[in-house]
Amino acid sequence: MKKSCSACHKGNAEAADKADAHKELISKPSENIDTCAPCHKNIGDHFKKSLHYTTAGLRKGIHKRFSKQQAEQFDSKVFEQSCRSCHASCGDCHVKTPIASGVNQGLLANHRFLKKKQDRTCASTSCHGGRIYAEYTGQNSETRDIHYERGMTCLDCHKVWELHGDGTEADSKHSVKGKPACTDCHKPDAAAQSSKIHNQHVNNTSCQACHVAAEYKQCASCHIGKGATPSQAFILGRDPQNKDRIVTLRMSPVSRDSFASKGILMDNYDQIANFAAAPVHNIRKRTARTRTCGPCHTENKEGFINEKIFPKDGSQFNRTLLYDHKSFKVYKKQ
Repeated sequence: MKKSCSACHKGNAEAADKADAHKELISKPSENIDTCAPCHKNIGDHFKKSLHYTTAGLRKGIHKRFSKQQAEQFDSKVFEQSCRSCHASCGDCHVKTPIASGVNQGLLANHRFLKKKQDRTCASTSCHGGRIYAEYTGQNSETRDIHYERGMTCLDCHKVWELHGDGTEADSKHSVKGKPACTDCHKPDAAAQSSKIHNQHVNNTSCQACHVAAEYKQCASCHIGKGATPSQAFILGRDPQNKDRIVTLRMSPVSRDSFASKGILMDNYDQIANFAAAPVHNIRKRTARTRTCGPCHTENKEGFINEKIFPKDGSQFNRTLLYDHKSFKVYKKQ
Protein backbone atom coordinates (compact mmCIF):
# COMPACT_ATOMS: atom_id res chain seq x y z
CA MET A 1 0.00 0.00 0.00
CA LYS A 2 1.37 3.41 -0.98
CA LYS A 3 0.76 6.44 1.22
CA SER A 4 1.68 10.07 0.87
CA CYS A 5 3.83 11.93 3.41
CA SER A 6 0.79 13.78 4.76
CA ALA A 7 -1.02 10.52 5.50
CA CYS A 8 1.20 10.14 8.57
CA HIS A 9 2.87 13.52 9.04
CA LYS A 10 -0.27 15.63 8.39
CA GLY A 11 0.55 19.23 7.47
CA ASN A 12 -0.99 20.70 4.30
CA ALA A 13 -0.16 18.70 1.18
CA GLU A 14 -1.93 21.22 -1.07
CA ALA A 15 0.19 24.22 -0.02
CA ALA A 16 2.89 25.53 -2.36
CA ASP A 17 4.77 27.44 0.35
CA LYS A 18 7.01 25.44 2.72
CA ALA A 19 5.85 27.26 5.84
CA ASP A 20 2.20 26.70 4.95
CA ALA A 21 2.84 23.06 4.00
CA HIS A 22 4.45 22.39 7.38
CA LYS A 23 1.75 23.92 9.52
CA GLU A 24 0.59 21.40 12.17
CA LEU A 25 3.22 18.97 10.89
CA ILE A 26 3.79 15.91 13.09
CA SER A 27 7.54 15.16 13.01
CA LYS A 28 7.31 11.76 14.75
CA PRO A 29 3.85 10.39 13.93
CA SER A 30 4.54 6.91 15.31
CA GLU A 31 4.85 8.36 18.83
CA ASN A 32 1.10 7.76 18.65
CA ILE A 33 0.84 4.04 17.96
CA ASP A 34 -2.64 4.59 16.54
CA THR A 35 -0.95 6.09 13.48
CA CYS A 36 0.52 2.69 12.59
CA ALA A 37 -2.27 0.54 14.04
CA PRO A 38 -4.72 0.74 11.10
CA CYS A 39 -2.26 -1.27 9.00
CA HIS A 40 -0.45 -3.15 11.79
CA LYS A 41 -3.20 -3.67 14.35
CA ASN A 42 -1.92 -6.73 16.23
CA ILE A 43 1.62 -5.40 16.41
CA GLY A 44 0.35 -1.98 17.47
CA ASP A 45 -1.88 -3.36 20.21
CA HIS A 46 0.96 -5.46 21.60
CA PHE A 47 3.59 -2.74 21.30
CA LYS A 48 1.56 -0.33 23.43
CA LYS A 49 2.21 -2.67 26.37
CA SER A 50 5.79 -3.59 25.53
CA LEU A 51 8.78 -2.53 27.64
CA HIS A 52 10.30 -0.81 24.61
CA TYR A 53 7.28 1.52 24.49
CA THR A 54 6.27 1.90 28.16
CA THR A 55 9.81 1.87 29.65
CA ALA A 56 8.10 0.45 32.75
CA GLY A 57 11.26 -1.40 33.73
CA LEU A 58 13.14 1.87 34.23
CA ARG A 59 10.32 3.56 36.10
CA LYS A 60 9.10 0.78 38.37
CA GLY A 61 12.58 -0.48 39.17
CA ILE A 62 13.74 2.78 40.68
CA HIS A 63 10.37 3.44 42.34
CA LYS A 64 11.41 1.03 45.08
CA ARG A 65 13.88 3.67 46.33
CA PHE A 66 11.19 6.36 46.81
CA SER A 67 8.38 7.12 49.20
CA LYS A 68 5.02 7.54 47.47
CA GLN A 69 5.38 11.33 47.37
CA GLN A 70 8.95 11.12 46.10
CA ALA A 71 7.89 8.68 43.37
CA GLU A 72 5.28 11.16 42.13
CA GLN A 73 7.90 13.92 42.07
CA PHE A 74 10.30 11.67 40.20
CA ASP A 75 7.70 10.75 37.57
CA SER A 76 6.87 14.38 36.74
CA LYS A 77 10.23 16.11 37.22
CA VAL A 78 12.68 13.46 36.04
CA PHE A 79 11.19 10.41 34.35
CA GLU A 80 9.01 12.17 31.78
CA GLN A 81 11.75 14.74 31.06
CA SER A 82 14.77 12.45 30.94
CA CYS A 83 14.33 8.70 31.38
CA ARG A 84 11.56 8.55 28.81
CA SER A 85 14.13 9.28 26.11
CA CYS A 86 14.71 5.50 26.19
CA HIS A 87 11.11 5.02 25.03
CA ALA A 88 10.92 3.71 21.45
CA SER A 89 8.26 4.35 18.84
CA CYS A 90 7.76 2.31 15.66
CA GLY A 91 9.71 4.85 13.63
CA ASP A 92 12.69 4.71 16.02
CA CYS A 93 13.40 1.16 14.86
CA HIS A 94 12.07 1.16 11.33
CA VAL A 95 12.82 4.66 9.96
CA LYS A 96 15.23 6.76 12.02
CA THR A 97 17.38 6.16 15.08
CA PRO A 98 16.11 7.82 18.28
CA ILE A 99 17.64 10.95 19.75
CA ALA A 100 19.90 10.67 22.81
CA SER A 101 21.45 13.79 24.37
CA GLY A 102 20.41 15.73 21.26
CA VAL A 103 22.22 13.37 18.88
CA ASN A 104 20.96 10.63 16.56
CA GLN A 105 22.37 8.54 13.72
CA GLY A 106 19.82 9.75 11.21
CA LEU A 107 17.57 7.98 8.74
CA LEU A 108 18.23 4.27 8.28
CA ALA A 109 17.74 4.22 4.51
CA ASN A 110 16.70 7.67 3.32
CA HIS A 111 13.00 7.57 4.16
CA ARG A 112 12.28 3.94 3.37
CA PHE A 113 10.70 1.82 6.06
CA LEU A 114 12.95 -1.13 6.92
CA LYS A 115 11.74 -4.36 8.48
CA LYS A 116 15.05 -4.74 10.31
CA LYS A 117 18.52 -3.24 10.37
CA GLN A 118 19.99 -4.37 13.66
CA ASP A 119 23.40 -2.74 13.35
CA ARG A 120 21.64 0.65 13.25
CA THR A 121 18.61 0.05 15.46
CA CYS A 122 19.44 -2.37 18.29
CA ALA A 123 23.05 -1.18 18.11
CA SER A 124 22.20 2.52 18.12
CA THR A 125 24.19 4.44 20.74
CA SER A 126 20.90 5.67 22.17
CA CYS A 127 19.63 2.11 22.64
CA HIS A 128 21.78 -0.99 23.21
CA GLY A 129 24.94 0.13 21.43
CA GLY A 130 26.81 1.57 24.39
CA ARG A 131 26.86 -1.62 26.42
CA ILE A 132 25.22 -4.75 24.97
CA TYR A 133 26.22 -4.46 21.31
CA ALA A 134 29.64 -3.08 22.25
CA GLU A 135 30.20 -6.17 24.41
CA TYR A 136 28.89 -8.46 21.71
CA THR A 137 31.18 -7.08 19.01
CA GLY A 138 34.23 -6.58 21.23
CA GLN A 139 34.28 -2.79 20.98
CA ASN A 140 34.76 -2.37 24.73
CA SER A 141 37.15 -5.21 25.48
CA GLU A 142 38.55 -6.41 22.12
CA THR A 143 37.07 -9.82 22.99
CA ARG A 144 34.14 -10.66 20.74
CA ASP A 145 31.23 -12.92 21.59
CA ILE A 146 31.53 -16.33 19.94
CA HIS A 147 28.00 -16.00 18.54
CA TYR A 148 28.92 -12.74 16.82
CA GLU A 149 31.93 -14.42 15.23
CA ARG A 150 29.60 -17.14 13.92
CA GLY A 151 27.47 -14.50 12.20
CA MET A 152 24.52 -14.48 14.61
CA THR A 153 22.44 -11.32 14.97
CA CYS A 154 20.15 -10.04 17.72
CA LEU A 155 17.06 -11.63 16.18
CA ASP A 156 18.62 -15.09 16.13
CA CYS A 157 17.94 -15.17 19.89
CA HIS A 158 15.52 -12.32 20.57
CA LYS A 159 12.35 -13.05 18.65
CA VAL A 160 9.97 -10.47 17.20
CA TRP A 161 7.33 -11.08 19.87
CA GLU A 162 9.88 -10.09 22.50
CA LEU A 163 10.68 -6.81 20.76
CA HIS A 164 7.07 -5.89 20.00
CA GLY A 165 5.63 -7.41 23.17
CA ASP A 166 3.11 -10.22 23.48
CA GLY A 167 0.17 -8.12 24.64
CA THR A 168 1.01 -8.54 28.33
CA GLU A 169 2.13 -5.46 30.23
CA ALA A 170 5.35 -6.33 32.08
CA ASP A 171 6.84 -4.48 35.06
CA SER A 172 10.39 -5.25 33.98
CA LYS A 173 12.46 -7.59 31.83
CA HIS A 174 12.62 -9.98 34.79
CA SER A 175 8.88 -10.66 34.58
CA VAL A 176 8.86 -11.42 30.83
CA LYS A 177 8.26 -15.12 30.26
CA GLY A 178 9.93 -17.08 27.48
CA LYS A 179 13.05 -14.95 27.17
CA PRO A 180 16.00 -16.53 25.30
CA ALA A 181 18.00 -19.08 27.26
CA CYS A 182 21.34 -20.66 26.41
CA THR A 183 19.71 -24.08 26.74
CA ASP A 184 17.36 -23.26 23.85
CA CYS A 185 20.30 -24.22 21.62
CA HIS A 186 22.80 -25.85 23.97
CA LYS A 187 20.95 -28.91 25.23
CA PRO A 188 22.53 -30.80 28.15
CA ASP A 189 24.61 -33.73 26.87
CA ALA A 190 25.02 -36.48 29.45
CA ALA A 191 27.79 -38.06 27.39
CA ALA A 192 29.89 -34.88 27.24
CA GLN A 193 33.00 -34.63 29.39
CA SER A 194 31.68 -31.40 30.90
CA SER A 195 28.28 -32.85 31.88
CA LYS A 196 29.20 -33.36 35.54
CA ILE A 197 30.33 -29.75 35.90
CA HIS A 198 27.22 -28.44 34.14
CA ASN A 199 24.92 -30.59 36.28
CA GLN A 200 26.53 -29.30 39.46
CA HIS A 201 26.10 -25.66 38.46
CA VAL A 202 22.96 -25.56 36.33
CA ASN A 203 20.55 -24.59 39.12
CA ASN A 204 22.75 -22.23 41.10
CA THR A 205 24.94 -20.49 38.51
CA SER A 206 24.10 -18.64 35.31
CA CYS A 207 25.87 -19.64 32.09
CA GLN A 208 27.38 -16.15 31.88
CA ALA A 209 29.00 -16.53 35.30
CA CYS A 210 31.42 -19.03 33.78
CA HIS A 211 31.40 -18.11 30.11
CA VAL A 212 31.69 -14.31 30.04
CA ALA A 213 35.15 -13.80 28.60
CA ALA A 214 36.15 -10.25 29.53
CA GLU A 215 35.38 -7.24 31.67
CA TYR A 216 32.23 -5.34 30.71
CA LYS A 217 30.92 -1.83 31.22
CA GLN A 218 29.82 -0.65 34.65
CA CYS A 219 28.36 2.80 35.34
CA ALA A 220 28.34 4.71 38.62
CA SER A 221 27.37 8.04 40.18
CA CYS A 222 24.68 9.23 37.78
CA HIS A 223 23.46 12.82 38.21
CA ILE A 224 20.97 14.87 36.21
CA GLY A 225 22.73 16.82 33.50
CA LYS A 226 26.09 15.23 34.25
CA GLY A 227 25.58 11.60 33.28
CA ALA A 228 27.42 8.70 34.88
CA THR A 229 31.02 7.57 35.18
CA PRO A 230 31.77 4.42 33.10
CA SER A 231 34.40 1.78 33.85
CA GLN A 232 35.18 -1.82 32.92
CA ALA A 233 34.93 -4.67 35.44
CA PHE A 234 33.86 -8.31 35.77
CA ILE A 235 31.61 -8.85 38.81
CA LEU A 236 30.03 -12.04 40.14
CA GLY A 237 27.59 -12.26 43.02
CA ARG A 238 24.20 -13.40 44.22
CA ASP A 239 21.26 -12.67 41.95
CA PRO A 240 19.16 -9.87 43.56
CA GLN A 241 16.08 -11.75 42.31
CA ASN A 242 17.26 -15.13 43.63
CA LYS A 243 19.91 -15.16 46.36
CA ASP A 244 20.62 -18.88 45.76
CA ARG A 245 22.00 -18.21 42.30
CA ILE A 246 25.34 -16.73 41.18
CA VAL A 247 25.19 -14.36 38.19
CA THR A 248 27.17 -11.65 36.43
CA LEU A 249 26.30 -8.29 37.99
CA ARG A 250 26.26 -4.80 36.51
CA MET A 251 26.52 -1.67 38.64
CA SER A 252 23.53 0.68 38.75
CA PRO A 253 24.50 4.34 38.33
CA VAL A 254 21.96 5.72 40.84
CA SER A 255 23.59 7.53 43.79
CA ARG A 256 21.84 8.76 46.93
CA ASP A 257 21.88 12.32 45.60
CA SER A 258 21.26 11.59 41.90
CA PHE A 259 18.04 13.66 41.89
CA ALA A 260 18.91 16.15 44.62
CA SER A 261 19.14 18.97 42.08
CA LYS A 262 15.40 18.49 41.49
CA GLY A 263 14.69 18.47 45.22
CA ILE A 264 14.01 14.71 45.23
CA LEU A 265 15.51 12.51 47.92
CA MET A 266 15.28 8.73 48.24
CA ASP A 267 13.97 7.66 51.63
CA ASN A 268 14.05 4.00 50.57
CA TYR A 269 17.42 4.06 48.81
CA ASP A 270 18.65 1.03 50.78
CA GLN A 271 15.71 -1.17 49.70
CA ILE A 272 17.52 -2.37 46.55
CA ALA A 273 21.16 -2.93 45.63
CA ASN A 274 23.46 -0.85 43.44
CA PHE A 275 23.93 -3.94 41.25
CA ALA A 276 21.58 -5.89 39.00
CA ALA A 277 21.79 -9.27 37.29
CA ALA A 278 23.16 -8.80 33.77
CA PRO A 279 23.13 -11.46 31.02
CA VAL A 280 26.35 -10.09 29.56
CA HIS A 281 26.76 -10.55 25.79
CA ASN A 282 30.43 -11.49 25.77
CA ILE A 283 30.41 -15.29 25.67
CA ARG A 284 33.25 -17.68 24.86
CA LYS A 285 33.48 -21.43 25.33
CA ARG A 286 36.81 -21.16 27.14
CA THR A 287 37.38 -18.60 29.88
CA ALA A 288 39.46 -18.39 33.04
CA ARG A 289 36.57 -19.99 34.97
CA THR A 290 36.08 -22.92 32.58
CA ARG A 291 39.75 -23.87 32.42
CA THR A 292 40.07 -24.36 36.18
CA CYS A 293 37.89 -24.29 39.30
CA GLY A 294 40.34 -21.99 41.10
CA PRO A 295 38.87 -18.56 40.29
CA CYS A 296 35.61 -19.44 42.06
CA HIS A 297 36.53 -22.21 44.51
CA THR A 298 39.46 -20.69 46.39
CA GLU A 299 39.63 -18.10 49.14
CA ASN A 300 40.35 -15.38 46.57
CA LYS A 301 37.01 -15.90 44.79
CA GLU A 302 38.30 -13.99 41.78
CA GLY A 303 35.81 -11.51 40.33
CA PHE A 304 33.27 -11.90 43.12
CA ILE A 305 31.64 -8.81 44.56
CA ASN A 306 33.20 -7.49 47.75
CA GLU A 307 32.94 -4.42 49.94
CA LYS A 308 35.95 -2.79 48.26
CA ILE A 309 33.98 -2.33 45.02
CA PHE A 310 30.79 -1.10 46.69
CA PRO A 311 30.01 2.49 45.62
CA LYS A 312 30.89 5.08 48.23
CA ASP A 313 27.88 5.59 50.51
CA GLY A 314 26.08 2.89 48.50
CA SER A 315 22.98 0.90 49.39
CA GLN A 316 23.07 -1.29 52.49
CA PHE A 317 21.34 -3.93 50.36
CA ASN A 318 24.62 -4.55 48.54
CA ARG A 319 25.74 -6.79 51.39
CA THR A 320 23.05 -9.35 50.49
CA LEU A 321 24.88 -10.02 47.20
CA LEU A 322 28.10 -11.12 48.90
CA TYR A 323 28.94 -14.75 48.25
CA ASP A 324 29.88 -17.16 51.05
CA HIS A 325 30.77 -20.53 49.54
CA LYS A 326 30.31 -22.39 52.85
CA SER A 327 26.70 -21.27 53.32
CA PHE A 328 25.71 -21.33 49.66
CA LYS A 329 23.14 -23.92 48.63
CA VAL A 330 24.46 -26.70 46.37
CA TYR A 331 21.91 -28.34 44.09
CA LYS A 332 22.31 -31.85 42.80
CA LYS A 333 20.42 -32.92 39.73
CA GLN A 334 17.97 -35.65 40.61
